Amino acid sequence: MAAALLPALLLAVAAGAPLGGALGRQMFRELGVPASGAVFGVAAGIALMFALVVVAGGATALAVAKLVGAYRSSRCSTTVK
Repeated sequence: MAAALLPALLLAVAAGAPLGGALGRQMFRELGVPASGAVFGVAAGIALMFALVVVAGGATALAVAKLVGAYRSSRCSTTVK
């Protein structure tokens, strides 16, 4: 799961910031708020993308750990007696 932190940070900054900024500007414009929503959108986009990638990395790590555990237990139970 720790291996997912660097890709999560890179994807959050490279993809989450522009998408969140554009979405924040659009939402604030639709709501009629005079302030720019880009700052809020960038922060929300980075946080959401970071969280999604870390959760996906954790789920992948859990699946690999279960697969390795199942493989090891199957190898130990088939020893010659």
